[in-house]
Amino acid sequence: MTTNDSDTMIILDLDNVILPRVNDRYNKNFSLKASYREGKENLKREILNRCGNIKCFKAPHYVDIEVGTHLDIDSCIKPLIDSIQESGLIENDKNILYLNVVKRPLKRNEKNWIKVKLGEL
Repeated sequence: MTTNDSDTMIILDLDNVILPRVNDRYNKNFSLKASYREGKENLKREILNRCGNIKCFKAPHYVDIEVGTHLDIDSCIKPLIDSIQESGLIENDKNILYLNVVKRPLKRNEKNWIKVKLGEL
């Protein structure tokens, strides 16, 4: 993988974050749960606050995620990727060709944190 610094950006760096979980996505009637929608919107808002004036990254993309959590590593990835797309930083998440995720295990009572870097390949 080759990139230069102008094609790379930290788009999220949050402490004490409530991570939306894909496992909590639907109610029994298959409507989206309010907590899932709210969590995803919070991530999108934080991305826009940090990167609001940034134009869409050119495809293809890579995403590096480092997360401190007690949750399953895969449960917060889908809503996070969706939030990146909905923020307008990428046109379509199908153009993410490289995804690196590192989990730093926390105890259940510790606060989640997340750091996300987005770049062009």
